[in-house]
Amino acid sequence: MKIYSPYKDYYDSVLAYGQDDHIVYHRKQEVIAKEESQMPSEVVELVKKIFSDSIGSQYRRQRPVILFVGVAGKLYARWYLYDEGTSMSSELLSHQSGRFFTLESFQEYDRQKTIEEQWHHRYTMDVVLDRRDKILVRALEELSVFRNDQLFIECNCPILIIRIGPLVELRSVQSKRRYEIIKNPRLANLKMESDLDPFTMMQELEMYLGNQLSTRDESALTTGSDEDIARAKGFDEQSFRTSAPGNKKLNRKKNRERKKGSD
Repeated sequence: MKIYSPYKDYYDSVLAYGQDDHIVYHRKQEVIAKEESQMPSEVVELVKKIFSDSIGSQYRRQRPVILFVGVAGKLYARWYLYDEGTSMSSELLSHQSGRFFTLESFQEYDRQKTIEEQWHHRYTMDVVLDRRDKILVRALEELSVFRNDQLFIECNCPILIIRIGPLVELRSVQSKRRYEIIKNPRLANLKMESDLDPFTMMQELEMYLGNQLSTRDESALTTGSDEDIARAKGFDEQSFRTSAPGNKKLNRKKNRERKKGSD
């Protein structure tokens, strides 16, 4: 696979072990805003469970943002803690600030912070956190079997991030969330190695680009020897074969020689 990109990522090192030059990945970042109605229903329902009123207040205290990292039709959950007053889009694109957590690491961090701040209600907070964690685990079990190629095909990219925004209060209409899709994000700081090592990631990308997204580079070669270029354009050793002369040509040659002799 050939990768054209303005940045490096954690799986790029695998390219040194050989690549299929016919598969091309143009890794260019782009941000797309989507309404709730434009998102897969499985994602919307999962978000509602994670941010339900029974556990949402605990998350809002830490101001986390849940991200779904999409790779080759599958989704992986990440939590992102950011500082107030920062731009989410620019941070996610640059990955220069903020902290990313897997489910387990965020639960551990959040539990410790909650107990430190609510030490006088420690037993009560343990019960609340245990209940919340069970809800999360059940919700993310559903995520583990999620697969939606259509979203990736619509975005025309094998890697994306789905960022879930806050609820938008609408008059006379049920509150909805806004979503932001970041195409071809850099994954180096998202702890994706815990789910996909570099070799597995590269294999997933090559298979997805070569099948669902069909980004094979079928253009003819423009560099190399004349023989290589000719073969890339569909010619073979029979294409430029000289035709054997017919009787008419042979007779014409004899007539010319006879005419010269008579002169």
